[in-house]
Amino acid sequence: NLPRRWEHRAVIWNFDDFEPTSIGPNRYTWELRDLEAIEVEPGIPTVADRYATLGLSFIPPTKSFPGRVFTSWRDVSVWYSGLADPQAFSSPEIERKAQELTEGKTELIDKLRSLCRFAQKDVRYVAIELGQGAYRPHAATQVLANRYGDCKDKVTILRAMLRKVGLEAYPVLIRSGSRQSVVGEFPSPFQFNHAIAAIPLDSPPVNWPTVELPGIGSAILFDPTDDIVPLGDLPWYLQGTKALLARGPEGVLFETPLRASAQNRQLIQVKARLTPEGNLSAQAVELAWGQPGARERRVFRDRSVDEQQKILERFLALSLPGAVLGSFGFRNLTEIEKPVQQVYSFYAPGYAQSVGDLLIFRPKILGLGHREAPRKFDRDYDIDLRFRSLHTEDYEVELPAGFEVDELPEPVEVDLPFAVYRSSTEVEGTRLHYRRVLEWRETRIARSDCSQWVRLSSRMAEAESGTVVLKRTSTE
Repeated sequence: NLPRRWEHRAVIWNFDDFEPTSIGPNRYTWELRDLEAIEVEPGIPTVADRYATLGLSFIPPTKSFPGRVFTSWRDVSVWYSGLADPQAFSSPEIERKAQELTEGKTELIDKLRSLCRFAQKDVRYVAIELGQGAYRPHAATQVLANRYGDCKDKVTILRAMLRKVGLEAYPVLIRSGSRQSVVGEFPSPFQFNHAIAAIPLDSPPVNWPTVELPGIGSAILFDPTDDIVPLGDLPWYLQGTKALLARGPEGVLFETPLRASAQNRQLIQVKARLTPEGNLSAQAVELAWGQPGARERRVFRDRSVDEQQKILERFLALSLPGAVLGSFGFRNLTEIEKPVQQVYSFYAPGYAQSVGDLLIFRPKILGLGHREAPRKFDRDYDIDLRFRSLHTEDYEVELPAGFEVDELPEPVEVDLPFAVYRSSTEVEGTRLHYRRVLEWRETRIARSDCSQWVRLSSRMAEAESGTVVLKRTSTE
C-alpha cells in the first residue's frame, strides 16, 4: 500500500522477472506459488545466491525525505558517508596510539601493517546493532577507549589512525558470505551486511591485489574484522563481489579483485623410506599461503596440542588406515603474514602389498586436495569452488635394497578451462619421485561444464590409484 502519488521500483533476482498484481489504487502484491524445493548438490552456492529475492524502493512525489530515498548508488554513498565520516575524527589519544604503534618504523608499508594489525587484533569484535547503530559506527575515540566494536567501528578507528601516517582511507560496504547476491540495479544499503576499508596506496607490494577507484586511484582493500587473513589479502567470500565505496557524492559500486591461484597455494613435501617388508616411515612438511593458510589457521590455531593431534590422526586414518602419527608441530599459526607450516612424521606398517617377489604400493601416499565430482550431469546450479588455488605434492621414497622397479604409473595431464592436473612418477637411482599438481583456475564451474568436472575427477582418481611395482632382485 503506497500513499497517493508515491511510486515504487521493483527488482527481482535469482528468478525470472514478473509483474505484480494490482489490487487497488497504488496497491500491489507479488506472489509466487508451488515453487520447487532447492535440491542440495555438491559444491552448491550459498543460500543467498539461490533463493528468489524481491527488492523494493519507495519514491515520494517530492524530495521530502533527503537521505532516505535511494535511486542511485551515489545516494547510498552520500547517506552512509554522512553517518560514518563524522565518527572517524582523530584526537590526541588516537594520535598518541598511532605514534606508539609506528615508532621506529620508517617505511610506510610497515607503519600500515602495524596500524591494521591493531584494528584487526587489539579491537575485539562485538556487534551491538540497535536502531541507527546498525549503520552508524561509534566515534573513533570511543572505540579506542573501549577496545571493542563491530566491523564498521574497526574501520572507523583504522581511518582515524591512518591519518597520522598521511593515508586517507574510506569505508566500503560489502556483503559477507555471498558473492553473487549484490544486484547493481537495486541501490540500497540493505544489500550489505559488512564493512571493510579501502586504503589508497601508490606503490603496494607486487603480490597485493589492488583496485582502481575513481578519484583515489589505486587502492588496497582490508578487512579488519577477520583476524586470520593479513593485510594484502581478503577472505575468499569478499573477493570477486560487488561492493560500494562510501565517498560522499563520489561513491561508486565496484567489483573486488580475485587473487590468482598461485597466491592461494598449498605445498606438501614428503620424504619416506620403504622397507623390504613393505613398511613405510615418512616425514612430511606442508606449507600453505593465502586462503589455504587461512583455512589451516581456522582449524588449528585456537586448539590445544591434544586437539591438534586428534585432527592429524583422523586425517592420516583417512589416507593410511593403520598409520601411526609420530612427532608433529606448527609454525606461523599466529604470524598471519607468513605461510602456515606443518611438520609431522608417521609410520604405516604394511603400506606396500607383498605378492611373491613383488612389492606394490601407491606413490601418492597422502590423500589431499581432491574434490569429488557429482554423480549426475543435470545440475540446477553452478559449482562453487570458493577460490582459485594451486596444490602441489612432492614425494620422495627411498626404495628397499634388493628390489628394482618393474612398473610405473603412466604420467597424466588434464587441461581444462577451469582446472589443470598433472601427475608423474620417475626413478633416480634408489629414489622414486612422484609429483602431483592441481590448479583451480576459476572460482566457479558453469553447470554446463559439469561433464568436464566429472571427467577431471575420474582421471584424477584413476591416476592416483595407480601403483608402483617393485621386483625382488636378490634374497639378501
